Amino acid sequence: MIEVAIAESSRRAITISVWVVDAGGVPLALTRMDEAQPTRVEMAAATAWTAACHRRATHEVAPVAQPGKPGFGVHPQFGGRFSILPGVLAGA
Repeated sequence: MIEVAIAESSRRAITISVWVVDAGGVPLALTRMDEAQPTRVEMAAATAWTAACHRRATHEVAPVAQPGKPGFGVHPQFGGRFSILPGVLAGA
């Protein structure tokens, strides 16, 4: 899974951090590309946790978390672990 994410990010010419989590959001593996910004580690952790715990990609969660939608205001909950940012493999 890490290799697939790295390959996709290279294809898109971006640098990333990759978190792999189990179905409960517990971290199993982490890697950060050499040039990836340090903040991407926490962003990747939140994105992976959100996708695992909601059983869907974060780009699918984001539309319902916008103003006027039923999930608005959810992203600051859960100690900052909830993310509405898309992961690099979203839609890949």
